[in-house]
Amino acid sequence: MPMNISQIFSAESQSIYEFLTIDGQGCLIPSYQRAYAWNAENVERLLEDGKRSLSPTLRR
Repeated sequence: MPMNISQIFSAESQSIYEFLTIDGQGCLIPSYQRAYAWNAENVERLLEDGKRSLSPTLRR
């Protein structure tokens, strides 16, 4: 029986806060990275990299 892709996968826009605060949803951080200490600059760079990867107009 053929399956419609929309029955398997759907997406909606969410802020990072919304994504991380939905029950049962989150991000997996591999055990080898858990001991790494993140400072504000590291977090800012991570978010900027993510934003650039999602927005073609910001890629350079």
